[in-house]
Amino acid sequence: MLELFFSIFPTREYKRGKLAFLTVAFALFVFFLTLFIKKTTGGIIEIDPIDFEFNIAIYLFWIRIVCLVYFFSTLLIMSIRWGLRNNWSLKNYLIVWHLRYQLNRAKFSDQGNNDNIQVLILPKILLEFDTKERLTGKVKIQNSIEFDKQLESIRLSSALKGYKVESSFVSDDQHWYIFEFYSLNMENQKVFETVDDFLKDSLTDVDQYKLKFDSRYTAEIDNTLVIGSKGSGKSYAQISLILQMINKKDQYDLYFLDPKRADFLAVGNLIDSEKTEHETSKMIEVVQKVHKKMEERQALIEKKLKTRLVSDYKDFKLTPIVLFIDEYPEFKDKVYQHFEKKKDADKIIDLINSIARLGRQSGVRLFLTMQRVDATILPGSIKNNMGLIIVLGNAQNMTYITALDRAEDVPNYQFSVGQGVYRDSSMTSPRLIFFPYLKFLDTLNKNLDELKSDDEKIELLSSVFKRRPKKTAL
Repeated sequence: MLELFFSIFPTREYKRGKLAFLTVAFALFVFFLTLFIKKTTGGIIEIDPIDFEFNIAIYLFWIRIVCLVYFFSTLLIMSIRWGLRNNWSLKNYLIVWHLRYQLNRAKFSDQGNNDNIQVLILPKILLEFDTKERLTGKVKIQNSIEFDKQLESIRLSSALKGYKVESSFVSDDQHWYIFEFYSLNMENQKVFETVDDFLKDSLTDVDQYKLKFDSRYTAEIDNTLVIGSKGSGKSYAQISLILQMINKKDQYDLYFLDPKRADFLAVGNLIDSEKTEHETSKMIEVVQKVHKKMEERQALIEKKLKTRLVSDYKDFKLTPIVLFIDEYPEFKDKVYQHFEKKKDADKIIDLINSIARLGRQSGVRLFLTMQRVDATILPGSIKNNMGLIIVLGNAQNMTYITALDRAEDVPNYQFSVGQGVYRDSSMTSPRLIFFPYLKFLDTLNKNLDELKSDDEKIELLSSVFKRRPKKTAL
């Protein structure tokens, strides 16, 4: 009956656990039995035929000592094994126990013999949390020839109560299948009522050259592609990153191109109107200007590298230069419409490709956005140099295939506004991302509707996109 409750089928670990439990129970039984004997006999046994009294108190004492030593040593061994010194050891145990239980129910095991009793042998399972907050972690299941095919297709999320698996892969030595998971609590997007609250959260303890994307993903600024249809939260996601850039200790050098004259144009004009353009000829000039800055930086760094080994712009305290191009397909179309000869337009697009390919060392970054994507819109020359690709909202398989190579690797999830998947250059498969909800922008839009004067509206908008004092900026 216990076998049915605990493990459906008896496993090797269950047999070992039952043996340990029985021996501990026996030790406790002997301990209390000696107390009972001492209490009833007073520690003296009389042997009538030879009129002899036998003092067993000292023997009862040592029997109790042996029982206690065995009992506490067993607890100590179990404590060390499960890491009782950490405050989440019980949670670890319960998660692994439930995993083993589910694998056993699925008959995910091999048969063996233990004392001539047939038992099931489950693969070894290791559980690791990344931090003490237990928001993310890894489950490692030992691989073998007989389990390899099953492990390749297994879905563990249902067995991880309170957690969800977002990616899996095989270790370099092929000995372990590794399943990376996150807490379901992380699906609750952070909500910020004021811009100051948002900046305090996103800038505190974050490096000058890094951006905070959500509660768990912080990364160095890189060439970034954001894909999302209307209503996916793409604009708010971009604004969350721009606000960080303009409030760093050393403000980033930002350029905005918005061929559709939409959100980016308004945001760019509030930050620096001289670096914000929507007319095709002016946008082309900005691309040429940014490319020239990249070449100047490359020459500067090359000169300094004569006295240093491998270095980049961060080692020389240079500020990132970021070229934002909203709706890149529209920008590309306008460039080709602007020139009579295709080769002239190709030269401008080649400058974009050059920035994507060569800007890493000099700190010149591309930030492209688009609503949809296919191979003609996003050629490999740009995609392959995008260090970070983000797809927001529920996209079509073709979008995932073009942007992330494989739609099968995308977690099965119904995305809300500001939610999606991302993949950076360090990853083999995409992970979930949950941009914060900037509620203060909704409040801002509501207040703008109540104002009649354009000057008042501009002043209110500027209050959000102005650079904070240095004591706030990091």
